[in-house]
Amino acid sequence: MYTAFESVSTIRIGEIDQRTGKGFIEFGMPVNITNRGVLPISDILLKLKVSDVKGIIVFEGNSSKITLFPRESQRILLNVKMDFSQLDRERLATLMTEVKGFITAASIQATIQPFVNFNLTVYGKMDWEAPYGDLEINEPTMEFYNTTHVTLDVPLAFRNKSNFFINGTVSICIMDMGRCAGFEQMDLRVRPGEDYNGRFEVKLKLPWVVDANPELLVSGLKRTYNIVLNLPAPIVEEFEIEKNATIEWGAPLSNLRVGEPIETLYNDTHVKILVPLSFNDASIFPISGSIKTVFFDGSGNLIGESLELPFSAEPGSKYIGAAIGYVSKSQQRPIRVEILLNTPYGLLERSVNLIG
Repeated sequence: MYTAFESVSTIRIGEIDQRTGKGFIEFGMPVNITNRGVLPISDILLKLKVSDVKGIIVFEGNSSKITLFPRESQRILLNVKMDFSQLDRERLATLMTEVKGFITAASIQATIQPFVNFNLTVYGKMDWEAPYGDLEINEPTMEFYNTTHVTLDVPLAFRNKSNFFINGTVSICIMDMGRCAGFEQMDLRVRPGEDYNGRFEVKLKLPWVVDANPELLVSGLKRTYNIVLNLPAPIVEEFEIEKNATIEWGAPLSNLRVGEPIETLYNDTHVKILVPLSFNDASIFPISGSIKTVFFDGSGNLIGESLELPFSAEPGSKYIGAAIGYVSKSQQRPIRVEILLNTPYGLLERSVNLIG
């Protein structure tokens, strides 16, 4: 008389091997089963589950069900393909930067009719080291480039802990409020076991250029950018990783002050009107432009305007100057004085009234 367990003489789960292809890793699990009993073994099902060391399932697969009759032997090979294109962006980035090995759970389920169902599971480990191990995208620094851009220096460091050679093109995009305000590409080649410490120089548009709002020139600006890196990777062509960086922009026309108009006699027919003007360049780049004065009477009619006078200031310096114009001595008061500061980023307007 046979017991249920005596019906199965041997179940052997072989070593799980792996094969790497473009966009996938294929795992093969061989199983040898011999039924030396007198009862058929039905619904034989092989399963393979692969998790990272944190216990998060990366993928899983199973075979079709088969039946093994008495005195029959069979070798079953379960091939499970880990398709990297099916992984979401976050999971793919984790595999490329953090994961250290996989945990495999190989199991066989079957039914010995009509007695019992059984399940046998064997656990193992598979080697996997992150190509971008210990990846660090450090805080960027910037310096003046021209009137529309700064050079943003983004440091990148990692160790290629894998057995793969990293060879491809890195692209970096600096996202500003949903728009790409800076883009650059460069080649990246890192051998297995090699450390990489490099920097990416990206030409980043000034926020005043992006927003086209010259009023932003007078106040400091703090803006959070999203640094998006597309890095070449083994198995897959590339993967994406991102980091937020907050940049404080000092105002080029910080503490802009427009003083009270000063009226003096110019000649027999005209008076000179001088309006004191000052500001601090608290930015990292020089600011320059021109100042023009326009005069209006109490009804809003144009009664005079000046020529444009240049102004400029270096980073960290203070500008002290004046807007100057001339109107007729007989012009009735009040007079509205419009001061126009024409900058590379647009026209900034300020006004004062001359009462007396």
